[in-house]
Amino acid sequence: MNAANATLYSFSTSFPSGTTTYNQTIYVPQFDPSSWGYIASITYTISATLSASGSAYNDPLLSDNTAESVYKTSLQTATITAKLASDNTTLLDTANLKAYPISSDTTVNPGTLFTFPGVNFSTNVNNTITDSSIIGLFQGSGSVGVKMKAVVVNNMQFDADLTISTSDTVGGYFTISYDVVPEPATWVSAGLLVGFVVVGSARKALRK
Repeated sequence: MNAANATLYSFSTSFPSGTTTYNQTIYVPQFDPSSWGYIASITYTISATLSASGSAYNDPLLSDNTAESVYKTSLQTATITAKLASDNTTLLDTANLKAYPISSDTTVNPGTLFTFPGVNFSTNVNNTITDSSIIGLFQGSGSVGVKMKAVVVNNMQFDADLTISTSDTVGGYFTISYDVVPEPATWVSAGLLVGFVVVGSARKALRK
């Protein structure tokens, strides 16, 4: 660890995969750097995995007993964002996690149930902020509200007479790390300090 530029503190909360929409405010403990120096930057990280699967059923009565198709362009996506609860300033946006559950156009015969093979897509996205106005909000002895939201969207491409059922979940971790630059008098002790991690309580999972 470089004593002159050391990450002294990080906060992490998990959002495990499950069956409900995740839209919740978490409270991140502030960091008081007064005995060390100042916060040079804050890094926000989202580590997430999207899992997608499902099925297509060809009901002969709906399809007039003809074959129908599910197409490889079918797409399942998830978006996770972290924003300040106070003014909706975006701290981190994963953009879309994309999963294509079908590798090729597939014909589903009358009376047949086609099951999509399960797929997983993982990502690790981070954003480092040096804006003093945002950093200032995370300094002190209280906490800062951060709104975590995840949305899963299905964009399945299929013939109209098929009945589609999908299962898609996204879960992972949201972490905030403070990069603190200590005053020269504290460099020796800083070199001995081990990063302190607080793990938030498990949250309800998310799904559309």
